[in-house]
Amino acid sequence: MPVTVTTVYRDDVEVAAARGGENLRLRLAGVDEDEVAGGFVLCSRSKPVPCVTYFDTQLQARAQSQG
Repeated sequence: MPVTVTTVYRDDVEVAAARGGENLRLRLAGVDEDEVAGGFVLCSRSKPVPCVTYFDTQLQARAQSQG
Protein backbone atom coordinates (compact mmCIF):
# COMPACT_ATOMS: atom_id res chain seq x y z
CA MET A 1 0.00 0.00 0.00
CA PRO A 2 1.66 3.28 -1.07
CA VAL A 3 1.72 5.91 1.70
CA THR A 4 3.04 9.42 2.20
CA VAL A 5 5.17 10.23 5.24
CA THR A 6 4.11 13.64 6.52
CA THR A 7 6.20 13.87 9.72
CA VAL A 8 9.19 11.98 11.17
CA TYR A 9 9.89 11.84 14.92
CA ARG A 10 12.99 10.52 16.72
CA ASP A 11 12.67 10.36 20.52
CA ASP A 12 9.44 12.41 20.27
CA VAL A 13 11.31 15.25 18.49
CA GLU A 14 10.35 16.15 14.91
CA VAL A 15 13.32 15.69 12.56
CA ALA A 16 13.89 16.48 8.88
CA ALA A 17 15.88 13.30 8.13
CA ALA A 18 16.88 9.95 9.61
CA ARG A 19 19.28 7.11 8.87
CA GLY A 20 18.64 3.44 8.27
CA GLY A 21 18.31 1.40 11.46
CA GLU A 22 17.00 4.24 13.62
CA ASN A 23 13.82 3.75 15.63
CA LEU A 24 11.35 6.37 14.50
CA ARG A 25 7.72 7.34 14.82
CA LEU A 26 6.07 8.38 11.56
CA ARG A 27 2.89 10.24 10.76
CA LEU A 28 1.44 8.79 7.53
CA ALA A 29 -1.18 10.44 5.31
CA GLY A 30 -4.19 8.31 4.44
CA VAL A 31 -3.47 5.57 7.02
CA ASP A 32 -5.57 4.98 10.13
CA GLU A 33 -3.71 4.28 13.37
CA ASP A 34 -5.43 0.90 13.75
CA GLU A 35 -3.92 -0.22 10.41
CA VAL A 36 -0.33 -0.17 11.72
CA ALA A 37 1.43 -1.64 14.74
CA GLY A 38 4.81 -1.46 16.43
CA GLY A 39 7.41 -3.44 14.52
CA PHE A 40 5.99 -2.76 11.07
CA VAL A 41 8.68 -2.04 8.48
CA LEU A 42 8.55 0.82 5.99
CA CYS A 43 10.47 0.02 2.82
CA SER A 44 10.79 0.81 -0.86
CA ARG A 45 8.22 -0.67 -3.26
CA SER A 46 10.97 -1.37 -5.79
CA LYS A 47 13.31 -3.04 -3.24
CA PRO A 48 11.15 -4.56 -0.49
CA VAL A 49 12.76 -5.95 2.65
CA PRO A 50 12.94 -9.74 2.21
CA CYS A 51 11.04 -11.96 4.64
CA VAL A 52 13.08 -14.68 6.30
CA THR A 53 12.35 -17.68 8.48
CA TYR A 54 15.94 -18.11 9.69
CA PHE A 55 18.83 -15.83 10.62
CA ASP A 56 22.22 -16.38 12.22
CA THR A 57 23.27 -14.28 15.19
CA GLN A 58 25.72 -14.13 18.07
CA LEU A 59 24.57 -13.03 21.53
CA GLN A 60 26.51 -12.11 24.63
CA ALA A 61 24.81 -12.55 28.01
CA ARG A 62 25.89 -10.32 30.88
CA ALA A 63 25.06 -10.72 34.54
CA GLN A 64 22.95 -7.93 36.02
CA SER A 65 24.73 -6.11 38.84
CA GLN A 66 22.97 -6.04 42.19
CA GLY A 67 22.62 -2.77 44.00
